[in-house]
Amino acid sequence: MRRYINEDIPLSANLEIRVENVFSGEILKVERMHNLVVTSGRNLVRNFLNCDTGLTGIEYFSISTSTSVEAASDTGIGNEVIRDSFTQKTVADASLNLKYYLDSATANGYTISKAALFGNGATTSSGSGTLYAEALFTAITKTASIAVTFSWDCNQTV
Repeated sequence: MRRYINEDIPLSANLEIRVENVFSGEILKVERMHNLVVTSGRNLVRNFLNCDTGLTGIEYFSISTSTSVEAASDTGIGNEVIRDSFTQKTVADASLNLKYYLDSATANGYTISKAALFGNGATTSSGSGTLYAEALFTAITKTASIAVTFSWDCNQTV
C-alpha cells in the first residue's frame, strides 16, 4: 500500500527595512512587510528537495528603482541599482535570517523602492541566477547621510 504525505510547508519571507541617519544615529524609518516568494523561488525549493545537482541557495541581495507590483511570475526585478552578497546570515530551526547593510557611500542619488533575493547561479551581475522573493516598499531617496539595513526572515511554517 502506498502512503502519501499530505502536508503543506508554507514558505514565507518577511522583510524589515531600517533607515538610519549616519551622523546622528537616529532611526528615521522602520518598515515591515511580507515578501512575495515567486514561482521561480518555489521551484528552486522543489528542485533542492528533488536533489537536482548544481543548485546553490540564496546568495545575493538586490535593490532597484522599479515600482512595479510584485507578481508570482516575475523572474527578475528590473532597474537594478546594486546586487551584492549578504552582510550577515543567521540560521535557526526552520528559519534563515539574511541581512544586508547599504552603507552611506553606496547607491546615492537613486530612489530605491524594490528589494529581492537571488540564488542558484546568481552573481553580482543584474539578471543572473534565480529570483527567490521580492518586495516593493515605500521609496527611499538614498543620500550620503543615510544607511539602510534590510533584514529578511525566511521561514518554513507547518
